[in-house]
Amino acid sequence: MSGRSDEPTATATPAEPAATRGAERRHHDRVSLRFPVDVFISADRVVRGIALNLSVSGALLGLPCSLPLGHEVRLRLELTDGDAPLELRAMVVRKMPSGSASTVRFGVHFILPRGEAARRLRRLVFS
Repeated sequence: MSGRSDEPTATATPAEPAATRGAERRHHDRVSLRFPVDVFISADRVVRGIALNLSVSGALLGLPCSLPLGHEVRLRLELTDGDAPLELRAMVVRKMPSGSASTVRFGVHFILPRGEAARRLRRLVFS
């Protein structure tokens, strides 16, 4: 990050208990985190957004543009653990209303996070 005041900053809030999620189809616990994310939509297009929550299998992102369901992207997550940004592949699996005309919310599913990437995700979600 360049330190500009208009860039998203990383913050964490307690995880939402599984019992309060209603009918959502979650296979992994999610934690409410806010941190910057770069989304590589194609080889020559990158957009900056914010991650709104995180699980070991996916995230909810707020982005300034729309993406089609099923679209594969590469993510660079600036996690709250102080380590280097984490890069993962993900697929857009859900689109949700955001309440803002300038932001669209997307659920993404991580594609095969392994090794250190999977360990960092577990550490953040379960700490």
